[in-house]
Amino acid sequence: MNFYTAGEPTDSVTSPIQNLERRWNALKTLLTGTKVIVESNVNTKKFYDELRSLNELVTSYEKWLAATETIGEEAADITKHLEQSKVHL
Repeated sequence: MNFYTAGEPTDSVTSPIQNLERRWNALKTLLTGTKVIVESNVNTKKFYDELRSLNELVTSYEKWLAATETIGEEAADITKHLEQSKVHL
Protein backbone atom coordinates (compact mmCIF):
# COMPACT_ATOMS: atom_id res chain seq x y z
CA MET A 1 0.00 0.00 0.00
CA ASN A 2 1.34 3.45 -0.98
CA PHE A 3 0.93 6.37 1.33
CA TYR A 4 1.38 9.86 -0.04
CA THR A 5 2.05 12.99 1.91
CA ALA A 6 -0.41 15.85 1.45
CA GLY A 7 0.69 18.24 -1.29
CA GLU A 8 3.00 15.67 -2.87
CA PRO A 9 2.14 15.30 -6.59
CA THR A 10 1.76 11.83 -7.95
CA ASP A 11 1.92 10.67 -11.53
CA SER A 12 -1.60 9.26 -11.33
CA VAL A 13 -2.98 12.70 -10.45
CA THR A 14 -0.55 14.98 -12.28
CA SER A 15 -0.94 13.42 -15.72
CA PRO A 16 -4.77 13.66 -15.89
CA ILE A 17 -4.66 17.21 -14.54
CA GLN A 18 -2.12 18.25 -17.18
CA ASN A 19 -4.21 16.54 -19.87
CA LEU A 20 -7.31 18.33 -18.66
CA GLU A 21 -5.46 21.64 -18.59
CA ARG A 22 -4.26 21.14 -22.21
CA ARG A 23 -7.79 20.30 -23.33
CA TRP A 24 -9.18 23.31 -21.45
CA ASN A 25 -6.66 25.65 -23.12
CA ALA A 26 -7.47 24.16 -26.54
CA LEU A 27 -11.17 24.71 -25.89
CA LYS A 28 -10.56 28.31 -24.82
CA THR A 29 -8.61 28.89 -28.04
CA LEU A 30 -11.42 27.45 -30.15
CA LEU A 31 -14.00 29.55 -28.32
CA THR A 32 -11.95 32.69 -28.81
CA GLY A 33 -11.81 31.99 -32.56
CA THR A 34 -15.54 31.33 -32.65
CA LYS A 35 -16.21 34.55 -30.74
CA VAL A 36 -14.20 36.54 -33.29
CA ILE A 37 -16.16 34.95 -36.16
CA VAL A 38 -19.52 35.64 -34.48
CA GLU A 39 -18.59 39.26 -33.78
CA SER A 40 -17.50 39.68 -37.39
CA ASN A 41 -20.79 38.21 -38.62
CA VAL A 42 -22.78 40.52 -36.34
CA ASN A 43 -20.87 43.54 -37.63
CA THR A 44 -21.37 42.41 -41.23
CA LYS A 45 -25.12 42.04 -40.64
CA LYS A 46 -25.29 45.52 -39.08
CA PHE A 47 -23.42 46.94 -42.07
CA TYR A 48 -25.74 45.33 -44.62
CA ASP A 49 -28.84 46.35 -42.64
CA GLU A 50 -27.63 49.94 -42.64
CA LEU A 51 -26.73 49.72 -46.33
CA ARG A 52 -30.22 48.42 -47.15
CA SER A 53 -31.77 51.32 -45.21
CA LEU A 54 -29.60 53.82 -47.06
CA ASN A 55 -30.51 52.25 -50.41
CA GLU A 56 -34.20 52.56 -49.54
CA LEU A 57 -33.65 56.21 -48.62
CA VAL A 58 -31.84 56.89 -51.90
CA THR A 59 -34.63 55.19 -53.84
CA SER A 60 -37.27 57.33 -52.14
CA TYR A 61 -35.26 60.50 -52.88
CA GLU A 62 -34.86 59.44 -56.51
CA LYS A 63 -38.63 58.97 -56.81
CA TRP A 64 -39.22 62.34 -55.17
CA LEU A 65 -36.71 64.00 -57.48
CA ALA A 66 -38.26 62.41 -60.56
CA ALA A 67 -41.67 63.68 -59.47
CA THR A 68 -40.23 67.16 -58.84
CA GLU A 69 -38.67 67.28 -62.29
CA THR A 70 -41.98 66.31 -63.86
CA ILE A 71 -43.75 69.10 -61.99
CA GLY A 72 -41.06 71.53 -63.07
CA GLU A 73 -41.50 70.53 -66.71
CA GLU A 74 -45.27 70.84 -66.39
CA ALA A 75 -44.88 74.28 -64.83
CA ALA A 76 -42.77 75.38 -67.79
CA ASP A 77 -45.41 74.03 -70.19
CA ILE A 78 -48.17 75.83 -68.25
CA THR A 79 -46.21 79.08 -68.34
CA LYS A 80 -45.67 78.68 -72.07
CA HIS A 81 -49.39 78.09 -72.64
CA LEU A 82 -50.27 81.12 -70.51
CA GLU A 83 -47.90 83.30 -72.52
CA GLN A 84 -49.41 82.02 -75.75
CA SER A 85 -52.89 82.73 -74.39
CA LYS A 86 -51.93 86.31 -73.51
CA VAL A 87 -50.71 86.86 -77.06
CA HIS A 88 -54.00 85.67 -78.50
CA LEU A 89 -56.01 88.00 -76.28
